[in-house]
Amino acid sequence: MMKSSNILHSLTLIFIGVLAYIFADIVHEAIGHGLTSLILGNRITLLSSVYFRSQPHSFITDAFGPLLNLFVGILLLIVLKKISFSEFYVKPLFIIAYLFQMFWFSWMCIYAAVTDSGDLAFYFPQEKSAYVWRAVLVLIGFSAYWFSFQSTSKIIQSSAKLKNRTFYIIPYWSAGVAALFAVSFYRPFSVENLYEALVFPVFSPMLFLGRKSELADWKRKEELYIGNITIIISGVVIFTVFCLTMGVGLKL
Repeated sequence: MMKSSNILHSLTLIFIGVLAYIFADIVHEAIGHGLTSLILGNRITLLSSVYFRSQPHSFITDAFGPLLNLFVGILLLIVLKKISFSEFYVKPLFIIAYLFQMFWFSWMCIYAAVTDSGDLAFYFPQEKSAYVWRAVLVLIGFSAYWFSFQSTSKIIQSSAKLKNRTFYIIPYWSAGVAALFAVSFYRPFSVENLYEALVFPVFSPMLFLGRKSELADWKRKEELYIGNITIIISGVVIFTVFCLTMGVGLKL
């Protein structure tokens, strides 16, 4: 019984990470970029897990990817603070989903400031004041990271059952692997595709969250949680569909 509970627990956390990644990706690419493009009357020519193209190109469409991640992240934080979850694993799912939304926005700010490229790079004026805008974006990016860690730590500390490291480490790495696996379906295959998947904000320093919260070892607790079969099955089905659609890339 102990071994089967451990397996179900780990599988549930794996697919919590996968589902949270897919949700963040769809918010950013499909809704943020794609829906904005349609509203502006532009034609979508490519929609994938890491790429978005439209004709004509629009800076507004670019910006709404990370901005929608931020907006959805704030909504998820409100839900986490206001709603009590009857099903135990739903709350960790919302926490990871919240973190990934915030990480994506944060990373886009920092990435644009450092590389002068990406969804938010159009904010830079072609003058000396560009350095000021870069500094502002870096400040916004790191502030969003700090806020997401602080707010999540408070939520974790309010629930003794959430104080175990596996709830954050397993989804963290599972989402990263899922991002790489999904983009491997895109053709032509290239190292650049893998790089685009690697910069997904799941590879932000989420492990610090576990250290900061001093999470306990869940195996030492008397109460062991049975994995949620619904999350596992849903994760398998949704991830399969995701790989065969946005993973492959929808060329419209």
